[in-house]
Amino acid sequence: MAPHSFFSCTFLTLFLCFHGITAVDYRVINDAPTTPGGIRFTNEIGIPYTKQIMGTINNFIWSVVFQQTNPSDQKQLDFVNTYIVEFDGAEAISWGNNNINLIEGIADYTKLKANYAQDGFAKPGQGDRWDQGYDFTARFLEYCDGLVPGFVAKLNKMMRVTYNVKYFEDLTGKPVDQLWQEYKAKYSH
Repeated sequence: MAPHSFFSCTFLTLFLCFHGITAVDYRVINDAPTTPGGIRFTNEIGIPYTKQIMGTINNFIWSVVFQQTNPSDQKQLDFVNTYIVEFDGAEAISWGNNNINLIEGIADYTKLKANYAQDGFAKPGQGDRWDQGYDFTARFLEYCDGLVPGFVAKLNKMMRVTYNVKYFEDLTGKPVDQLWQEYKAKYSH
């Protein structure tokens, strides 16, 4: 597993699976202990520190990314499992009520907001489509958040049950294709 993949897996899992959780038992499972990434996780981060930092991450996502300050807006759980896994590529899955491994555009947007974007992360204006890849989507979401303050938090709230590309238009007054063209024009030199 490449170092950036390790950090993507670890930090994205940590960043995005805790919004809206209070008084929770954080559980960390290293399912890749003999892989390069799993060994690096054990040696450089470890399970005790991961459990400790999960509350801080939770609060960051809650307040900065999703802007959820009202407890009624937050999903309440007794525990959350974080898995350190070896993977090739990206994945975004959740199963059951307490198991989440979420890696996608909003996850990469969260990395941007937390200043954890790794080397090679898309620069503003890069990409051919807004949904081309997670870091391209993150940059596009960053742009939309600049147009409509709290855009990502509002989009997240709308997507609690289902997703529809029309949410972009609902929030900005413009269809996503027009937003993408304007985004590209802003960064063309």
